[in-house]
Amino acid sequence: MGATPEDRLKYYLKNDAVFYYAMSSPDLIKLVKKLRKFGPEKHDDGSLSVPPVFFGDMDDNIHFINPLNPKFRDLGTRDGSGRLFGKGEEIFIIDEAGERHQLWKDGEASGNVVVEDRRTLNKKWIWDVEKAQERVNVIDKLWRVVDGMSFSTPRLNAYYKKALKLKNTYTFYNSVRFDDYPDIPTIKEKGKIKVLWQGGDAHYGDWYGLRPVLPWTCEAFPEVNWTIFGSIYPFIHKSIPRDRLTYIDWVPYDAYKLRLSTIDFDFMVAPLAPNIFNECKSAIKWYEVSALPTPRPVLAANVPPFSDEMIDGEISKLRGGESG
Repeated sequence: MGATPEDRLKYYLKNDAVFYYAMSSPDLIKLVKKLRKFGPEKHDDGSLSVPPVFFGDMDDNIHFINPLNPKFRDLGTRDGSGRLFGKGEEIFIIDEAGERHQLWKDGEASGNVVVEDRRTLNKKWIWDVEKAQERVNVIDKLWRVVDGMSFSTPRLNAYYKKALKLKNTYTFYNSVRFDDYPDIPTIKEKGKIKVLWQGGDAHYGDWYGLRPVLPWTCEAFPEVNWTIFGSIYPFIHKSIPRDRLTYIDWVPYDAYKLRLSTIDFDFMVAPLAPNIFNECKSAIKWYEVSALPTPRPVLAANVPPFSDEMIDGEISKLRGGESG
């Protein structure tokens, strides 16, 4: 960060390959094109120098960023149908009383940012439709000029290959290391069934589909207790009795796997709304729970990416244990 274009050029020439992840900088595109003009150079000792190879990687479909995701501020360019947002666009959600709550409005401070004095709000919290589209367009242009692209799922690969007419792509699947998840004994409570959900702000829409069945579940199965690890949605989770709900705040990534290993739960749920953004995600939540020393079953939505990999009722053998 902070390197000048001249500095980057020197760094690039000293390396065999340059790797990018969702970089939005016109200068990078200029540098790639400039270095492409350098032909192979043969030295007196017979060795050969060639320009570096450029490649990029993506694990999200940034053309369809969820408005509840903080990155929408920078990359929110279109709605779920693919329609590009226009000037003055307003993004809102509706509560159970039918009232609208603004999330974003083009050119204005975000309605979902909590500050003491909105007059001193830093401009970086303002969603600007034209700037967001410019950022995404620059990223797209970079992916078109690099030598190759890798994606975390076949669906994401197929989308960008078609959308950007990419020719050299590869699917490099998300993966987990079993030794990242320590074996930490947890205290078991008899007579309780503990259900875990974990995730961030962008999963509000995924939970919304469970809203009608949560009250029935809590009434029909009083032994069921919920653990919410990450973001809690009062609008939906209020139907869970407080004495049967445990909330665990999100932790930095370097502490995440350790924290997950300390949670006592019997199985995990992974609700997922069928939309383009979700379909291009990986089934990483299933991988992570399966990588625990004592793997747990996962009840996932029957939509991609889970339906692409999970077979209903079949048990995977991992670490000598079992994971549904």
